Amino acid sequence: MTGALAEIGSAPCVLGAQTYVRDFYASFGFEVVGEEYLEDGIPHVEMRRVVR
Repeated sequence: MTGALAEIGSAPCVLGAQTYVRDFYASFGFEVVGEEYLEDGIPHVEMRRVVR
């Protein structure tokens, strides 16, 4: 994750995270946006990172 974020720098980033690992992505500055949804039967949330 560190390498991917270094590659995109300060560009906004959106991902679909499996709900059980949202805290992992939050530790990199991602915030949940929207409601939980199912993808292939697995709960997900959309997360967005905006570098200010």
